[in-house]
Amino acid sequence: MIEHAVGTLIGQRVFGIALGYEDLNDHDELRHDPLMAVLAGKLQARRGDCAPVAGKSTLNRLELSRGEPSRRRGGPAEDTLYRSAISSSTGSPIALPAARTS
Repeated sequence: MIEHAVGTLIGQRVFGIALGYEDLNDHDELRHDPLMAVLAGKLQARRGDCAPVAGKSTLNRLELSRGEPSRRRGGPAEDTLYRSAISSSTGSPIALPAARTS
């Protein structure tokens, strides 16, 4: 059973960075923080043995997983999920800079 949706994971990571928690290690504590759960849009875990949002290991797997190598973190799919996560949480769309192809 999948506990954390990709959109929730990306939102959690983005809000963590915005709040000054750049290191993934911080998310082992933040996963139990009620404010982070509200920001990520997931107030309760689906399973009893999980926190509402992900810890560092799950977020690390997300960051390291990509279909093809890139000069920047993520790719088109991550950009789309990032935009939708931010847009749905703020109510306004955002624009990301285009990737350089050279």
